[in-house]
Amino acid sequence: MSDKRGKDGEHRALLLFSAAALRDDKLEVMRHSKTNSPDMGEDIFLSATNAWVQRFGADTNSDYKEHPVFKDRDPASNRNVRVDVKNRKVVDKPHVQKFKADIKKHGDCDTHIMFGGRLSAAAKAELEEVKQDYPSKEILHVSQDQIPKLAANWGVSQTTLFPKPDEDSK
Repeated sequence: MSDKRGKDGEHRALLLFSAAALRDDKLEVMRHSKTNSPDMGEDIFLSATNAWVQRFGADTNSDYKEHPVFKDRDPASNRNVRVDVKNRKVVDKPHVQKFKADIKKHGDCDTHIMFGGRLSAAAKAELEEVKQDYPSKEILHVSQDQIPKLAANWGVSQTTLFPKPDEDSK
């Protein structure tokens, strides 16, 4: 592991999404944008099918409901997805506010995923506001607890993701 927590978290997320892309011919993983984040500022971008995004939503959120804008779209249609990795135990309201500001920077993305961490109560409320502010965008959060499930689904071992037992709690 490097000494940069943000970089490590982003590369773990890249590993997961790359494993998913190996299983799905229509999923592409890209990194082409800089944000103003101290963790090297790289978000992850995916070109995915509507069906993949909906399956991802259902796999990572037990209360997932298909977004009304995309519900009746052709399952094979393309979706532009931004993944903002949050490599921290708790995601607070200011982190969600930054996530929201970056949605505006990436208007070509119809899906925005906050990946990692556990949302504080204030962050949950703020994320609900973000969803209200961007009704034409699908906004998802994947909690840190859901990442091992994704890893298992996509064939990535826990020891590959977290080589040291306490690595996920840095």
